Amino acid sequence: MGWAPLLLSERLRDLCSRWPTGRVGLNYPFLVAVVVCTHTAGFLAVGVRLPAGSPTLPAWAFGSTLLVAVGGWLAVAVVLPAVRDVRLPDGSRLLLAGGAAWYGVLVAVAFAVLSLALFVLFFPG
Repeated sequence: MGWAPLLLSERLRDLCSRWPTGRVGLNYPFLVAVVVCTHTAGFLAVGVRLPAGSPTLPAWAFGSTLLVAVGGWLAVAVVLPAVRDVRLPDGSRLLLAGGAAWYGVLVAVAFAVLSLALFVLFFPG
């Protein structure tokens, strides 16, 4: 639901309407699930190897989120238009960059809520 504002981008709607089913209503939730699951799997692949209470964990959380957001923006705003030789509408790259920042905000809030919940549930005092 938090990703819905990204559909304001004509470019993103166009990309979502083409693959894999040809319908935005089905493709968009599918692509969101793929990105979120990939991000989560990548985060957990490194995060579970870190010692409990490691100061590296928040840095990895921030870094992996930044990597996914910037990588997604590059893929949608730079690589796909170059590969498909499609001209982006004016302001699309800026809107997609805002969408990448919005993704970072959503993940940061979710991470903070999860961290607080884990702290409350497992605090030894």
